[in-house]
Amino acid sequence: MVQYIEVGPKGSKLERLAEKKVVNGQPIVFPKWEDKNIKTAKSLFDLPNDLPIAIHTGKSGLLVIDFDDDLYFTALELNNELTPELQCSYITKSVGKTGGHFVYKYADNMLTAFIDNPNGKKLGKVDCLYGNTLLFASNQANTTKEVVESGDTLVTMPIAMQQLIIARYAQTQHSSEVKYTQANNMQGTKLAMLAEDITKSDECLEAFLHIVTPKRYKHIMSQSRKKLIPNHPDRLPEVESAHMYLVAISGVLMLDESIEPTLHKKTIQHLNSLFGTPLDKNRVLTIVNRDCNSDNYKYDPNWKTKSFIINTKEAEPIEVFMYTSKGQINYLVFNHLTHFTESYNSSSGVLDFLKSVTKQDIKKERLLKSAVHVSIINRPDEPFGYNYDNKTFNMYIWSEEQQVFYNPNDYKATWREEYQTLTYNCEHPYWPKITLQVLEKVIGTDRLHNLFLPFMKRKYATRDHSPLFFVLYGVPFSFKSAVVEGIFGRLSKSRHKRISIDVLCDKYNDWMVDTDLILIDEVHQLSSFDRARMIKAINETSGNEIIAGVRRMHQTIDAKMYNQEITFFLTTNLPIQLTTEARDRRMVVFKNLTEISKALDMSNEDIKRAIIKESKFFAYYLSVEVSSLEGDSYIANYKWKEDSYVEFQEQSQSIESRLAKQIDQNNFAEFMNVFIEAGGTIELLAKAIYKPMKKPHYNVRLYNTREDVASHMGLFNNIPIDINAIRKAITTISHIGNSLVDYEKGCNVRTGSKKSEWYIYQKDIPKEVFKLIPTDTVEAFEEVDV
Repeated sequence: MVQYIEVGPKGSKLERLAEKKVVNGQPIVFPKWEDKNIKTAKSLFDLPNDLPIAIHTGKSGLLVIDFDDDLYFTALELNNELTPELQCSYITKSVGKTGGHFVYKYADNMLTAFIDNPNGKKLGKVDCLYGNTLLFASNQANTTKEVVESGDTLVTMPIAMQQLIIARYAQTQHSSEVKYTQANNMQGTKLAMLAEDITKSDECLEAFLHIVTPKRYKHIMSQSRKKLIPNHPDRLPEVESAHMYLVAISGVLMLDESIEPTLHKKTIQHLNSLFGTPLDKNRVLTIVNRDCNSDNYKYDPNWKTKSFIINTKEAEPIEVFMYTSKGQINYLVFNHLTHFTESYNSSSGVLDFLKSVTKQDIKKERLLKSAVHVSIINRPDEPFGYNYDNKTFNMYIWSEEQQVFYNPNDYKATWREEYQTLTYNCEHPYWPKITLQVLEKVIGTDRLHNLFLPFMKRKYATRDHSPLFFVLYGVPFSFKSAVVEGIFGRLSKSRHKRISIDVLCDKYNDWMVDTDLILIDEVHQLSSFDRARMIKAINETSGNEIIAGVRRMHQTIDAKMYNQEITFFLTTNLPIQLTTEARDRRMVVFKNLTEISKALDMSNEDIKRAIIKESKFFAYYLSVEVSSLEGDSYIANYKWKEDSYVEFQEQSQSIESRLAKQIDQNNFAEFMNVFIEAGGTIELLAKAIYKPMKKPHYNVRLYNTREDVASHMGLFNNIPIDINAIRKAITTISHIGNSLVDYEKGCNVRTGSKKSEWYIYQKDIPKEVFKLIPTDTVEAFEEVDV
């Protein structure tokens, strides 16, 4: 059933005027979407033709691709290649401009999961319309569209068409969600020597296909039972598009500095010939010409003079780079097929290796002349391999979990078909059930889903700096350290470290470089002095966005600037004083006083095994189900503070600090509770209170310098606390009188003692205390500062 509204009277025309659509020359006014205005038709093919109509895509069960550029023609070619039952049955073309509509029956699929928006996506020249969106019907009253294909029933969008749209979105997105979308996390290939030989031997063809085939196709091809070499194009099932496969391979060759247009064309044509039913030659030329004429085409005619690359006897391309380390020239050998890297600190060493794998005698002069001098980096936010533009070689290779996080749709494509169509929720086979249960116990359900996971999503997706650090407070076996090392450590391969206070505070600080997560375990065992050193070092490190002056043992200070990407995690079994800042904005406390095994009714070993098993499930969940944390909550803890933070701070402070805090806040009731906790009683409290003459307030005698001769009892003289510590803490409080002269009751004779007193009003004194205050407590003399 199609639901629509009329946007003009019968006989009116929908037209395009100055890039805007109008009805009879007037701006379109949409009626409200309510019962009296809603019309229905049996199907898209039964709509009236004599007036302009706007269809509600969501209520009509439609998924529409709206093209406004040449991708429309690519989609037409792709549609023609598909088997008849997969071809789009309702296609229109724009009048007076390039583009048109492909209309499908709505179904959740890879594309809708990629878009992750209930109302579709509008981006540049390609819009995906479904949910709460409107579409102008392509009837006779609509002069902006013509129907070019109209079948009997609508079909759902085939996988090949979904991949086409996803590829366009991935090319054009500039979202802060994920800055890098390299499908294979690989750059800097030089495959010309290998590509030239793919028609000569299966070894060369197999090596070439292993390098250039995107992972989503590798998985699909691995399901084939055909007796062909791995990644052979004819392993693709019929439902997959040969057109999109060649588009993907052509895109890889386009970015290879050694592939010139003629070799590019020859290579794609050869791969096309490997299909049981090859594509039409003109379609292949369309793919090749578009990429070869692209502004992104990377071919460099001088590539041979700018690199040293040679094929091994097993047809594996090996490239040699030079780099400087500790003032010496080193050699990096990189295998383009296996991604294996090995370093040598002498030219003789690397030449001996090359001779053993190529059976060729290579002169040192050739090596020194051709090998590129690079800077070695280790960055998860850059593609692996050689960067031709800035002469760097990135040694970092993603873990399987990182591959999933940054390319979730490629991972989803590896699921069994029935799992891909299932709603992704806690009942799904790939839902990280145990991992989330562990995190909910350690972090707390609300803060986990509203703050912590969104924080970690943004951290990994954007690598934005944050000064927040996390305290995991809980009993033993509450999986505190497992949060860092067991769960998120797999998303920070080689970039998470457990360090000691000595390493943290050491002058050699190269541990900061290339680090995501730092774990300092069991900080409750540290002395107060070491805890103060630790917090000072954490604040100094996390408070800066840049790391400068890196010191390495036996080396001069590194003048290079590094991004500071560290998030600190501290674990403790006890509440301990970590920060005394009144307006602390960095520390976040998570509290869990339950053993995880008891909470989940599982053994610790079973929980650990489940976390490992679910590691890729969790990476997918974090990538697609969690939104990045926006606003100040990423850099300040104000929204993170809950009872656990307050309790941790309160319980970790000394009795002296807690008493001083309540005095500072003028909170007599809570002061009374802390005083009793420190060993005092209500009776002692009442004896220390009196009413000065001609004053509206009462005085609470806090302490005396000479308790033996003082006119009133001092509270702190009668409980086991450090009086000097609390005197220092309350010195600057405005409603405290410090070092006052003490007089005997009712006269001006000095007692020889000094007093400190808290000025408080009757309304603030609890009734149970007030009724116990002695009745002869009115003083005749004023307090005098001395």
